[in-house]
Amino acid sequence: MFKKKKIREEFEDYFKSGNETMIKKMLDENPWLLNEWQGKMDENVSEQSLIVSALGVMIDENGGDPVPIDDVLFSLRVDFKTKKDDDTVKQMLNDAETLGYCKPTQGGWLLTPEGERICDDYLNSHIDLLGSEI
Repeated sequence: MFKKKKIREEFEDYFKSGNETMIKKMLDENPWLLNEWQGKMDENVSEQSLIVSALGVMIDENGGDPVPIDDVLFSLRVDFKTKKDDDTVKQMLNDAETLGYCKPTQGGWLLTPEGERICDDYLNSHIDLLGSEI
């Protein structure tokens, strides 16, 4: 039991640092980790896509200009009927930057081409839930 806890903590450290080599190695050595993390990852990917989509909606609204965090929060609340706190959105945008989905610029955030794809996929797959406001 203690050994699994230590392995989980070590894996989480590698995951946070983005060390893909060690992540793969740990998953190969401990296949049970994949089952544990699959649920977490599915939820995380969905949340990440939501934030990226809110950013994309506001970029369209702003005519392609960088979007400040407050506008992303506004889009989440109005367009997606979701309330997130400022720190959570900042962290998720930083995580999205690490994944190559967006980039900070003076005055706000912009999507990368990969982020635009994530945004489009999310919006297309959730169009029935979002209605015609977006």
